[in-house]
Amino acid sequence: MKFTKQEILDKAKTAIEEACTHVDYQLGRVIFHEKERVHYGKYKGQILSTWVVTIEVVSVLGKDYDTDDFITINDEDGEPLHYQTKHQTFEFEKTDNVYSLKL
Repeated sequence: MKFTKQEILDKAKTAIEEACTHVDYQLGRVIFHEKERVHYGKYKGQILSTWVVTIEVVSVLGKDYDTDDFITINDEDGEPLHYQTKHQTFEFEKTDNVYSLKL
């Protein structure tokens, strides 16, 4: 484990605020997964240690929205890998030090 739970929460908050400007949320649980296979994105099939942070979505574009989403963060470098809703998974991209979701 290279990061603390608080550091991961801070990284998740930054990524969400930059990439998901239309979402009101509360960060929930933080879970560490040591050396597990990644199932999505550019690291698909690789064995990585990751953090998963639950996101309690309160509203989207000002409309009530009661669901939980997830953000997965790489423990090696602290970079967010993907954002998962109950319907889709999106990869994070970083351009000019700002996160966005690859749609």
